[in-house]
Amino acid sequence: MAGPSFDEAPPAPRPDDGLLELALRDRRHPPAALVRAFDVITAGTVVVLTSPVFLAVGLAVLLDDGRPVLFRQRRIGRFGEPFEILKVRTMSVDAEASIDDLIGGDETLTAEFATHRKLRGDPRITRTGGFLRKSRLDELPQFLCVLRGHMSVVGPRPVVPSEIRRYGAFASVAFSVKPGITGRWQVMGSNAEDYRERVGHDVIFGSQHTFGDVLGLASRTPAAMIRSF
Repeated sequence: MAGPSFDEAPPAPRPDDGLLELALRDRRHPPAALVRAFDVITAGTVVVLTSPVFLAVGLAVLLDDGRPVLFRQRRIGRFGEPFEILKVRTMSVDAEASIDDLIGGDETLTAEFATHRKLRGDPRITRTGGFLRKSRLDELPQFLCVLRGHMSVVGPRPVVPSEIRRYGAFASVAFSVKPGITGRWQVMGSNAEDYRERVGHDVIFGSQHTFGDVLGLASRTPAAMIRSF
């Protein structure tokens, strides 16, 4: 299946600190084999050690909101190739179809969703789903995507096809590496950042990072998760 075009509308990402310009001048990635070995070892270990947790999470979702337990969605991978992401379902079954009805003609909600691609206090999130999102336990199935080779442990955010245009001329840079379960935005950014700033984090990582950066972002993720509570 052909990936999306990278030649769409170009709203330039930022951050404003000049790191983006530097990243585009100095392109470098660690050896792919080294990153893949780290991904397989890390993902395999996490899957084995957290299997009891996953079973408990799945049971909690079933008791709270029924089936399905897993949420599947088409996302964009390396070089724009689509893949199916797996997450624990945290929203009502009809969440995607109901977003237009939820926003309606409310200009404030429309602007909030356009800026952040999510809503504060979203009523579509289930009772169990709120805790799973804060703890990031809903992302456990993504380690299976890492083992399949579609994702890395660390990388840009795995976005839906409709978000490609938001990367503009920088899309080919951001998606020159596999998307990650965690990354620059999750560790260094914040929920207060607008979408363009998130794109800036993805472009910087896609353009320039070392294996030390991969290890550093992975090791700092637990602390970032704790801060999110």
